[in-house]
This record gives sequence, structure tokens and C-alpha cells, in this order.
Amino acid sequence: MSSIRRRIVALPILHKILLTNSLIILIGATVGIAITEMVVEEGHFTPVTYVFLVLGTIALGATLNYSILKVAFRPLEALQAVVKQVHAGNLRARATLDRASDPDIGHFSTALNTMLERMEANERIIQGDKRQLQILAAQVITAQEEERKRVARELHDEASQALTTLIIGLETVLESLPQGLPEPRRQVLALRTLAEQTLDEIRNLALSLRPTVLDDLGLPSAVRWYAKS
Repeated sequence: MSSIRRRIVALPILHKILLTNSLIILIGATVGIAITEMVVEEGHFTPVTYVFLVLGTIALGATLNYSILKVAFRPLEALQAVVKQVHAGNLRARATLDRASDPDIGHFSTALNTMLERMEANERIIQGDKRQLQILAAQVITAQEEERKRVARELHDEASQALTTLIIGLETVLESLPQGLPEPRRQVLALRTLAEQTLDEIRNLALSLRPTVLDDLGLPSAVRWYAKS
């Protein structure tokens, strides 16, 4: 009996529907004929009786049809639930493979599970690539910051010191020139002014590349300093 039940359950949905409707027609016709003969023999066949017979037959057929089709379409409902889970973002959802279910639905479930496994594998690869890109981006940013820090330090230490030495030398030359040489004194003064302006620009450039407050006090203080300046 169980083997017959498994064979019936394993039939395609179309065959199940045909079998269900055939059984309903057979049962309805048998019951209807039996009841009709019983009513006719007793002499109580009236239009009201006829209506009750028709309604009873329809109710019985609809009940049997609904029950059997509910069982037949249950695998489709399970597949619909899996699709809803995937649509909600759960790529780990899988369709349950039942040997006793419709073979067409079984093939579809297998194909769906294969597709979901590939999607999950691709998602893992994408997430791995994203993490790798984040690591590479962090390394690039760190390298950029280190280079900016090196250039700023060289500007501050070497170029600024050289210009400071030049300004001091021009001050010494300016003090050693006699007051009776206004033109040389004017040229030296102009050179000193140009050196001072260049020194200020280099210091501003070094601060823009790598503010010393960033290393001394941290990012929040550096942001506040940059906003004020």
C-alpha cells in the first residue's frame, strides 16, 4: 500500500490532477446513482431532493479535489517559501528534495539549489575581493601619508633651515653695508624679503602636506586647526 502511495505522490502534477478528477467523477457518479435509486425506490424524489443531491455531489467533489490538490501543490509552496527567503537576502536557503514528490519539481529543486550554491560561492568570492580591496586601499593610503610626511619633513628640516641660514646671512650683509650705498642695501633687503616670503610658503606647504599637530595631538585637533586656518 505504501509503495502505491509513493508512486501516486511521485506522479507529475498534471497526472495527479487528471487522476483526482477521474476519482471525483467516479465517486460522484457512484454515490449519486446509489442515492438516486434509494430516493426513487422510496418515492421521495422531488425537485428539492434533486437540488440537495446536486449540491452534495458538488461539495463532495470540491472537498476531495481541494484535499488532493493541496497535497499535490505542497512542493510548489515549499519552493515559493525558498524563493521568498532568497529574495530577502538569505542565500543559504535550500529547497528540500523529496524522492516521493513530482519528478519535474525535483529537477527544478535540484537546479534551484545548484544556482543558489553558485550564487553563495560567488558572494563569498565578492566579499573576499572587497576585503582585499579594503586592505589594498588602506595600504595605499598609509603609503601616501608616509610619503607626505617624508616630503613635509624634508621641506621643514632642509629647505627651511637653508632659507633661514640665507636670511641670517643677508641680515649680516645688510648690517655690514655702509649707509652710503643705498642701492646695494635695497637689493639685499629685497632678497631678504623674498627669502622670508619663500620660507613662509614652504612652511605653509609643509603644514598642508602633514600638519605637525596631527602627529603631536591627533586627528581631532588637526581637523580643528585646519578648520580655523
